[in-house]
Amino acid sequence: MSEENKENLPAGGAGSEPEYYEEILYEDPESAEPEYYGETRLEDPEKPKEEAEPFLETGSTIFAEKSGIPKKKPKKHKEKKAFLAPLLSGVLVVALLIGGFFTARYFFPEPAESEATESETITALSEDLNAVETFIVQNAGGTLHFSRKPPETNASADSSESAPEFQVDELSGIPQGSYTISSVASAAVKMTATAKFTPEDFTPYGLEDPYAAVTVTRTDGSSYNLKIGRESPTGEGRYVRQDESDTVYLVETYTVETFGGKLTDYVDTAITQAVTAEGDDDEHFTSDTLTSYDKLVFSGSRFLKPVTFSYNQSDIYPNRTSGVYKNVAVDYNKMTTLLQALAAGFTATEVYTVRPTAADLKTYGLDNPYTVLEYEIGSTKVLLKFGNGPDKDSYAVMLQGVDVVYKYTKPSPDFPAYTEQDFYSRSPFMANIVDVKTLTITSEGTSQVFKVTNAAENSDDSSTLSTTAVSLDGQALDVDNFKRLYQCVIGMTAKEMGLDYKISGAPEMTITFEYSNGSRTPDVLTLYHYSDLRSLLVVNGQGYALADYKTAAKLLEKTVDLVAGKEVKTDDMP
Repeated sequence: MSEENKENLPAGGAGSEPEYYEEILYEDPESAEPEYYGETRLEDPEKPKEEAEPFLETGSTIFAEKSGIPKKKPKKHKEKKAFLAPLLSGVLVVALLIGGFFTARYFFPEPAESEATESETITALSEDLNAVETFIVQNAGGTLHFSRKPPETNASADSSESAPEFQVDELSGIPQGSYTISSVASAAVKMTATAKFTPEDFTPYGLEDPYAAVTVTRTDGSSYNLKIGRESPTGEGRYVRQDESDTVYLVETYTVETFGGKLTDYVDTAITQAVTAEGDDDEHFTSDTLTSYDKLVFSGSRFLKPVTFSYNQSDIYPNRTSGVYKNVAVDYNKMTTLLQALAAGFTATEVYTVRPTAADLKTYGLDNPYTVLEYEIGSTKVLLKFGNGPDKDSYAVMLQGVDVVYKYTKPSPDFPAYTEQDFYSRSPFMANIVDVKTLTITSEGTSQVFKVTNAAENSDDSSTLSTTAVSLDGQALDVDNFKRLYQCVIGMTAKEMGLDYKISGAPEMTITFEYSNGSRTPDVLTLYHYSDLRSLLVVNGQGYALADYKTAAKLLEKTVDLVAGKEVKTDDMP
């Protein structure tokens, strides 16, 4: 160690040990030995290391002197950096917090202390809504004019004491949300506060550039103004001042933030209303559940042609679809889900825009809608357009006759995204046996025509039919055995479904249904070999379903069993 450095060292307490100390390393370029300063011990090159004395700065009150404490081994330079880094970071964070505190105090000075006690109920505003004619709300979104509804359109106008209803003039002709509007109207005449102030300086309250400004005009022509200022530092409310009053009130946030609404916030989010029975004998409902309709059509950019659904209560599968293919049975569960949605009505999560422009329609995918759903149920007539809007989890929806684009969360299951094939039943063809007059099965060049007799179980009730006899070439067959064969025929299951299956070759089997109702066109099912694992099932000349390749062989086997008087099994169909 250099002599100069030794002279500059403060005097230490001989024979004393600091209760706690840290070592900070300084390197002397003139010496090969390390030196320790501050709250540290000194390495004396002339003294053995084990005899080095601890060093305490003269006059220090930070460290207490205590004997018997072992000397600490000096730390390496890298270890000391690890100690200093978090210390400096902590100092920096504290400095930033203190700076932020004074900055907040500078830009948002704390308001004067409230003059009210915590238990006191403070009335900030008390006006009579019945005496209000109009009110105007200005905020960052623009200016909205609220006017009193004429008595003949006021749903609550059946009593002179009923509160008046208001409407947004800018939404004329568009369904408006009565609850949202009434909330604004109520806040414009009644307010309670949690605190009040009579400050000399109004600057801290954000009233010069307010969150919202409200002008209320009474029926006698007089008026008053409200200014809604900034939020309190604790976020429990906003400051409100009426006209040029000397008093400022702190009003809870939920009361006054309704004045910050934009135009679309006041549109009714009910896109369609719920469909309910129009009487005890409404044929569209069974036990209060919607089961039928007068019109149901899907169309749009995803469909080759409109898909029309029909309903026939007497059919085994009463719902059928007619689009690319004719008279195809509809999946029961999917139709039930759809009808439940129609009955419940469609509700938007929010409103995208009102009075959309051509550019808006393109943005929301409504210039060429993804899906168009049209339905009629009694007096309810609805046409909805679904577009793929900007949100992946929602559709942009428009109701015919309403100039609004709604945001509608995609339902589960997502029936607006169904294709025609999605609606098809995996049992592609269904016909009630009591409607059948003959069933003809043709295979390997041989046709067998089964004549079916259906009659009322009770002569007094002709509406209830059952199969009473079956014959082949004049020979009576067991009715129950024939019913089992019939069950296998209409129970053929589609393994795959599509639109582009090509018909080729000779048929493996043809099954023809003729009906007692002479006006009903016969239905023809045909099975063709398609691949090693599949047969193509063609319904009325149109192939859209692939069945198991053993289907035709199994049906032929069961037909032979019926004719031979053997029991027909139903549990081994592929």
